[in-house]
Amino acid sequence: MKTLIYALMRALGAVAVGMLLVKYRMLTVTWLTIAVGLVFLVSGICSCLSWFFARKRGAGEPSEPSPAGARQRVRLVPYFPIVGVGSGALGVILSVMPDTFAAYLVTLLSVLVIAGCTTQLYRIALATRVARIGMFHWILPLVILAAGTLTLLKPSLMTDPLHVLGWTIMAYGVYDAILSIRLYGIARALSKKDSTPVATDTDESFG
Repeated sequence: MKTLIYALMRALGAVAVGMLLVKYRMLTVTWLTIAVGLVFLVSGICSCLSWFFARKRGAGEPSEPSPAGARQRVRLVPYFPIVGVGSGALGVILSVMPDTFAAYLVTLLSVLVIAGCTTQLYRIALATRVARIGMFHWILPLVILAAGTLTLLKPSLMTDPLHVLGWTIMAYGVYDAILSIRLYGIARALSKKDSTPVATDTDESFG
């Protein structure tokens, strides 16, 4: 349950970042950068705590199906929260040196959106080995990934890239919460059939 709680807090942090970008993008970029940095820092800490508790509990990813179709028993270890650590580090940098990185805010946020969506797709791919996952769970992160890639490669095509990124990050955060709840439900269902602990919420994002 702690893993799910931290995952939801991480998703809430992403939504908060998106709201800041949408509502207060016209404020001084320096203060906006500091505010976004603080939210990223909290989100990164939540991701790392989620990984720590999952590892301490001995949980990990869903086991890989064997060639015969039966679930193979393997050592289950949660993967390191790369995006979470990146979010925390970025949060510290943006908060301490906002003037230096304010001009690159769009690029930094776009990269994090891409990294976060890639992680979501990886988690979904893992879950499909042990449960049925609807097309919705593939389409939405791909759409968000496309938006993040567009703001990274072609920001000049948009009147206000920060505004687009704000809505994109909010969509990422809301979906991350939905995905975490879905995978947590799968993990509980599997744990009833197998005594091997399974954790489907490992890092991720906006950590």
